[in-house]
Amino acid sequence: MKKDAFGELYCLYFKQVYLYAYSLCRNHHMAEDLTNDTFYKAMLALDKEVPSTKYWLLRVCRNLFFDFCRKNRDKILPLEDALLSRDEDPLEKLLQDEKHRRLYRAMQALSQWDRELLTMFYYGECSIHWISDFTGHSPGAVKTALSRARSRLKNLMQEE
Repeated sequence: MKKDAFGELYCLYFKQVYLYAYSLCRNHHMAEDLTNDTFYKAMLALDKEVPSTKYWLLRVCRNLFFDFCRKNRDKILPLEDALLSRDEDPLEKLLQDEKHRRLYRAMQALSQWDRELLTMFYYGECSIHWISDFTGHSPGAVKTALSRARSRLKNLMQEE
C-alpha cells in the first residue's frame, strides 16, 4: 500500500475504528492498541482489493478483540478495575453537555451486544444488511435486536 493511500485511510477511519474498539473493551489503552493493530493489519493486507474498507477494518478490530479475550482469559481484569476514572476517560472529555453525558452513561449500562449494535448502526453508519452479514444473524433478527436495544436505551435514559 502506498504511503499516501494509507495516510488517507487512517485519517478517514481512525475515529470510527477507535470508537468501535472502545465500545467493545471500554478501556482507553486497549482501544488504542486494538486500533493500532487494526491499521497495522490494514497496512499489510490492503494491497489486495477489499470491497468495503470501513467494514473490513471494523471486522478486523472485532476479531483482534476476540482473539485477545481468548488468549488472555485468565489475565483479564474485572471490568470495573479496567475502566479509567472519569477524569481520565477520553470520551467523557469529548462529551461536554449533560444530554450527551446521560446518553454515554446509559450506553455503558447496556449489554455488550446492545452497545455493539447501536455503535455499528449509529456511529459506524453500518446498514442493517451489513450488520447482518457481520454478526451472522438474519436482517430481521438484527432489526429486532436493534429495536430492543433502542427500547432498553430509552428506558435507561428515562430512569436517569
